[in-house]
Amino acid sequence: MQPYPSTPQLADAPEGLLSSGHLWIREYVAGLRLRFQMKPSGLLVFGDRQRVFDDVPPPYEHAVRHVREQFDRDAFYDAVDDPSAYVFFGVAPCNVGIDYDWDRIPSFLGCAVWNEAKEQLHPIDKAERVFERLRQ
Repeated sequence: MQPYPSTPQLADAPEGLLSSGHLWIREYVAGLRLRFQMKPSGLLVFGDRQRVFDDVPPPYEHAVRHVREQFDRDAFYDAVDDPSAYVFFGVAPCNVGIDYDWDRIPSFLGCAVWNEAKEQLHPIDKAERVFERLRQ
């Protein structure tokens, strides 16, 4: 499963980048990084930054259960040619001292979608729409 690509350094950006378009700045919720991919069989496979899980570790169980219950496999399968060509990245919020509204925050917050055919992440606004459409 594709790992999250490294973020390029602003100093390495091409000349004129900041004057010719949008610059997205994101603040991530504190939590564990989680990624998942749908296999051709419809099985969802999960992992963190370094590994793909054989068994889901306890800190991730709630988020994985949430994704399995909410992810609309049929809609995704119908929307793309090869479901296994996409990897979804997000955060499983956890209490590390920041006082979130724990009654309202979802167990998984999606933030990025990797497209294997294009070998790149979808733009942020498109990724947000993808996550919205794939909830049951």
